[in-house]
Amino acid sequence: MKTPILFFLVLLFHLEAKSTPWKIVQRQPSRFENGMMFSVGLSAGQETFIGFPKFGAYKQFPIHYARCKGPQLGFRHPAIYAGVDGSLFVFFAGAFSVGPTIGYGHGPFSIDNSLTFTLITQPESVNEKNWSYNPKIGINIGPVWLKAGPSFSLYAESDWDGWVQTGNVHLNFELLYLVR
Repeated sequence: MKTPILFFLVLLFHLEAKSTPWKIVQRQPSRFENGMMFSVGLSAGQETFIGFPKFGAYKQFPIHYARCKGPQLGFRHPAIYAGVDGSLFVFFAGAFSVGPTIGYGHGPFSIDNSLTFTLITQPESVNEKNWSYNPKIGINIGPVWLKAGPSFSLYAESDWDGWVQTGNVHLNFELLYLVR
């Protein structure tokens, strides 16, 4: 009695296995599918003096994937992103800036904040050390990311003042090219 039941179960599992696609196909993920974005461009303002080139690396953390059939510009899904920016001023060997960035992006728009350390030196001495807080709003137009906002100095040892400003508010501008 046990043999026919066992035979029947084996036959049933065999037929089920033939009718069900059990083959698992793993595809290779794209190098940017993990939410990484990279940028290169230029910037100007108290945050970076003149940053050319300015580099950035950001990791996106999507908030919600459902019902996000929005534009293909910028951030495809609402996302928080965090990363690091760094810049040099190639025409003046002693100028650089670096700092962490965190922000929110959805569709073509973004809002971000950065805390940046800027150092500008001359061969004889250091002209500027500056820590600044820099909130910015941005817009993506294709692969181009334009960002602008005020800069608030937290600590400064500065020889130059009034670089890019309106009244007493220092401004920052960035023009970046995104690589995804």
